[in-house]
Amino acid sequence: MGFRKVMIKVGIIGSGNWALALTKILTNVKIIVKARKLEGLKKKFDINKEVSLTTNFTDLSDCKFLFLASPSQTVR
Repeated sequence: MGFRKVMIKVGIIGSGNWALALTKILTNVKIIVKARKLEGLKKKFDINKEVSLTTNFTDLSDCKFLFLASPSQTVR
């Protein structure tokens, strides 16, 4: 009997340098990055990896973990 590999979904809110660093250190997970705008982000993030980009919060609803990676001055 073989084991089936289950990918955990991880959501990252923000698309700056902190989000980029998280996508590089998280392994064996499916990552969904929530950004305001998608222009230019495909070059920044390694989309070949299990990384997808979105502008909708609803896409993060089935994530097991959420990381807030936005600048602190935007969380007032």
